[in-house]
Amino acid sequence: MFSSRSSAPLVARNTICCTVLSFLLPTVLIAKAEAVAQKPCTDVAASLARKEADKLKDWNSVYRSYQNFAQCDQGSIAEQYSDSVSHLLAHDWKHLDELLRLAASDREFQQFVSRHVDESMTEDEADRIIRNARTNCPAAARWLCKAIVDY
Repeated sequence: MFSSRSSAPLVARNTICCTVLSFLLPTVLIAKAEAVAQKPCTDVAASLARKEADKLKDWNSVYRSYQNFAQCDQGSIAEQYSDSVSHLLAHDWKHLDELLRLAASDREFQQFVSRHVDESMTEDEADRIIRNARTNCPAAARWLCKAIVDY
């Protein structure tokens, strides 16, 4: 039979172990996320991203491309992503719920989309997007509409 004396050190060790794990686990998860975010943009990835970035026809394809090639989001590839994002916002506002669903589960994707609402869009697209953001903004899209109107 175990005495209460012998179980006290075990309880203390378990408490310390759980406390240490509760601090280490988020650190490990953050380090893993940073490692993914720092994935290099290889020549092959850049070539593939360049081929599709300005031809994305819906929010699911934008999200898939973002997942595969976010590390290449710079220079001409970033401009191509901006073209796709502005085209969808200007001409496919009726499917904004698709974007909201994807962005709700991925904050970095939300930032990606906000970042690509930029000066590269045409004046006509800018007018359409701003009008939609001001007059047809769903409650779940406040983050996006604010980014558009404040731009």
